[in-house]
Amino acid sequence: MTTPVSTLDPPPVPPGAIHVVGAAIVSAGRCLVAQRSAAMDEALKWEFPGGKVELGEAPREALAREIEEELGLAVEVQGFLARGEGWSRGRQLVLDVFLAHPTTGELRPVEHQAHGWFDARELAELDWAAADLPAVAALSRLLPGGPPDGQTGLGGGGASPYDAQGR
Repeated sequence: MTTPVSTLDPPPVPPGAIHVVGAAIVSAGRCLVAQRSAAMDEALKWEFPGGKVELGEAPREALAREIEEELGLAVEVQGFLARGEGWSRGRQLVLDVFLAHPTTGELRPVEHQAHGWFDARELAELDWAAADLPAVAALSRLLPGGPPDGQTGLGGGGASPYDAQGR
C-alpha cells in the first residue's frame, strides 16, 4: 500500500458541527468496515467504525478510544484519509477518517449489525453512509486492485454478499 493521503491533521471543524472520526483499519490489503444496525441513523448502511470526538479530546485519541470500545481492538492511527459531511437530527456532522492498523486485541463488535474485511473492489459494492463516501474513494485508490487515480471505483449500491462474520 502507498502512503496515506496526509500525515497532517484535518482542518478545523465548523462551530456547532458534530465531530466524528472513523478508522479505515487495513490489514493484508483489506479494510475492516461495519454495517450500521437497524436502530441507527442511516440504518444498514456501511461505514468506517468510530464515533464522536468528546470535548477536549484529540481526534486521533478519540478514534483509538472508540475502536477499543466498539470493536475490542487497539489500533495505530496513522494518516488522515478524507473528510465527509452530512446531517444528523438537524445538525451538521463532520466525519474525519484516518488510516489505521490493528495492533492488539480480538475483534468483538458490540454496536453494528455486521462487519467484514473487504478489498478495494468489494468496498465499491457496499451501500455506504453518505459521509463515508469521500474516504471510500480515497482508500480504494490506496488498496491493491483499486481504481486508477482520478476514478472513484464507486459503483455499488446494494447489501453486501458477506455475512456478519466477515472475510
